[in-house]
Amino acid sequence: MIRKNVKSSQMKSVGYDTGNKVLEIEMTDGAIVQYYDVPKREFENLVKADSIGKFYHRFIKGKYQYQQVI
Repeated sequence: MIRKNVKSSQMKSVGYDTGNKVLEIEMTDGAIVQYYDVPKREFENLVKADSIGKFYHRFIKGKYQYQQVI
């Protein structure tokens, strides 16, 4: 999956797999986390948010199943 760099104090990059509805986030500490069954609209809204970190905490974290892959 290709990730795009983002301006965030918590995240380095984000990517999305449309076919599998997987949101992948690379954190600034090097951890990579995948969130499952995330609608594409959530990814688009995350990338467009004024504060990516605030959007992540409000709409992604704790709302979707996830797995830390690294």
